[in-house]
Amino acid sequence: MPPGIQTARGRVRPAPNTSWIDEMKMTATKNKLSARGVRVDQGVPIEELQNMLALSEKNLLAYTNYGRRKLQGFCYARRVPIKPSMLVRDLVDVLRAADAEPRFRRFFDLPAELRLMVVEAAGLEYEVVLAPKPRRSERVMAKKEKLVVAKSA
Repeated sequence: MPPGIQTARGRVRPAPNTSWIDEMKMTATKNKLSARGVRVDQGVPIEELQNMLALSEKNLLAYTNYGRRKLQGFCYARRVPIKPSMLVRDLVDVLRAADAEPRFRRFFDLPAELRLMVVEAAGLEYEVVLAPKPRRSERVMAKKEKLVVAKSA
């Protein structure tokens, strides 16, 4: 909980030594988050709010909006290893760690058009080679040559 004074309504009023600039930053960040539909709990530090805003600007999920079962479902769908007894905050930490290291293992299962779009977006150069499909006899000969080379080695 950030430094401050607890009021009768459960709100935290900034401590007298908190600068008004920090207070304005926090209010602006909370307003941006609420405009994006992100639930903001009371007493969240400004660093966490800024992290939540950065995630929402990247269109990543704000995991704090979801319950334990939904978070477990996210983990199972992404094949992130978890223990069934993990708490919500632990699940959120695991999912954020998985977001920090995104992996996509099925790149070559994508259609060729999408693979080319990804390569272009990455700024890589490529060359498309169109060649006729080899005849069956050529494939058989190539297979036999591989077998002969493998046996002699």
